[in-house]
Amino acid sequence: MDVCRRWQPDPPFGGSNNTVVFSTHGGTTFALDAATGALRWQRVTGPSATAPLLDAARGHVVVAATDGRLTALRLSDGAQVWQHVSEAPILTTPALSRDGTLIFAGNEAIDAFAVNATTGALVWKTRLYGQSLTDRYPVVVGDAVIYRSQPLYSLWQLLSEGGATMNQAGAVNTDWAADWAAVGPRITAYLNANPHKQTFFVLDAAIGAVRGTAPVLYTFGDNEIPSPPVVRAGATDTVYLIYRARQGI
Repeated sequence: MDVCRRWQPDPPFGGSNNTVVFSTHGGTTFALDAATGALRWQRVTGPSATAPLLDAARGHVVVAATDGRLTALRLSDGAQVWQHVSEAPILTTPALSRDGTLIFAGNEAIDAFAVNATTGALVWKTRLYGQSLTDRYPVVVGDAVIYRSQPLYSLWQLLSEGGATMNQAGAVNTDWAADWAAVGPRITAYLNANPHKQTFFVLDAAIGAVRGTAPVLYTFGDNEIPSPPVVRAGATDTVYLIYRARQGI
């Protein structure tokens, strides 16, 4: 079972505060009193491998299921508000857009998608590359949303091709910025020529359109899905990412 990834106990939502919500592989979502552990409600939402998402503004909790259902429940009593049925298992933890109007998720057809946070209606769907979106979550950055996928190709093949691509820039420059100025365009060109080898996708949050090719090579062990970025919000958002550069990470 996964504990709710994001929750806020105060102010109360629908007359119910200090609540912890989690879903189980068995298919039930539970809401407990955070102070006492007493059961407040439980609902069958389908087997889940992700953490629920709290939509604090509406007093909803959104649960993704491995049978493809994305369900919004009322936090106060667990009543179903809406349900969106995807065409493949959902193994990504949902995320809320910055303005709170959209909920982002992804399924095992490798579709990134967004639904209306109030109604659950599908707003957009975009096919990505890779073989899985499991274990991660969309990362919202301003008016964009970032997804990561498990590659279709082996780690060693991608490491070898990535290294060869970077080495085409010539000798390693000891100044990192200067070296990147030479290497970055070559990475972008390699991924543009081999789009099915991308694992990092930046989409327009409102319409799902891909915002070009990010020059990010695959860097991870055992062909796992790469870590999602961390965002430092500010006047200009900063994205921090485990990154493969020449001669190291």
